[in-house]
Amino acid sequence: MNKNLLLLVILLINISEIMAQENPWKGPSVNFSHGKLKVSENKRFLVISDQDLIELLKISIARRWEPGRDFGIISYDDTPLKEILSGGISVISTDFKKMGETAAVMIKSKINEKRENPCLFIARKSL
Repeated sequence: MNKNLLLLVILLINISEIMAQENPWKGPSVNFSHGKLKVSENKRFLVISDQDLIELLKISIARRWEPGRDFGIISYDDTPLKEILSGGISVISTDFKKMGETAAVMIKSKINEKRENPCLFIARKSL
């Protein structure tokens, strides 16, 4: 595998392993795949892992909370599922098409450097 492509794959894997985060809170907590996340109304959650997103949505269903009304969610990396899940999950996402085009040019041209890739914020019903 080409060194640049391997580095790109490693970078993407490391980014996807970042834990879900929120502001400190002293209420009850719920076990998530990456540790404890405190869930309460009127909070805004930045959820990186899709597994944690599903757990947060399960909790909201059990408590009859609606994303965007009772609490907010921003997830990482857009997918077609996030467009429709709970009326739409707001996301911060890299431009994957642009990333692929840039990686292809860098590999073909044997360019070994860091390049910035555009990021998008897509606001949906969850905020």
